[in-house]
Amino acid sequence: MNHFRLIIKLPLVIALCFLLSHEATAQTGGQPDSLKAQTDSLKTEKKKKEENGDKKKHSAYVVYTGINFNDLSIESDQYSSNLAIGWHLGAAYKRGGFFYWQAGLRFNSAQYDLLSSGSISDTLGDKFSVNDLDIPITGGINFLAFINSLANFRLFVSAVPSFALSVSDNKLEIEKSDINTFNFYGQAGLGVDVLFLVIEGGVNYGFIDLLQNDIKSKPVQIFINLGARF
Repeated sequence: MNHFRLIIKLPLVIALCFLLSHEATAQTGGQPDSLKAQTDSLKTEKKKKEENGDKKKHSAYVVYTGINFNDLSIESDQYSSNLAIGWHLGAAYKRGGFFYWQAGLRFNSAQYDLLSSGSISDTLGDKFSVNDLDIPITGGINFLAFINSLANFRLFVSAVPSFALSVSDNKLEIEKSDINTFNFYGQAGLGVDVLFLVIEGGVNYGFIDLLQNDIKSKPVQIFINLGARF
């Protein structure tokens, strides 16, 4: 009799175990997918942080000021040229690692010292400033890109479209209408960055004559920049 009851209860016990197992599986079956979604979300967030960190590490804004030394490669019976000192102020965005590019704006007050052919002495020339808006577009090589945040040593070249804004008063009566208001410069230089400090030096050469009336007067400028990056 006891064996008979055991035989009857056994299928019920098996069925009850199956139902309990099925219910447990149903309740926990979604957890692997949920865990996978959370893992993917964490990986995506980590990747974004790494990309943002990399972008921040290899890009910077630069502001700078400096002095420039200007002369004209002049061929004229009317004028000769002496070296004169001007100044400039600019800002730029720099991006990249070993190879980098940079674009910005620069207000350039280049001073020239012209001597008319009737002057008694070469020291009696008249100085005047040509105020330009320059757009330097730069490409370069940073030899210390692996420690970019600490220090850089850079070589760079630039294409510089330049637009004349004004000409200062002068005894030679040279006005804005007497110069070419657009010029195109080739620029080359060296740069050193130490922490936030930026130091640059180089040469600009204008491919268009400064003075009109077929006067050969290519502008040449040596510049020194001192600025900060952030």
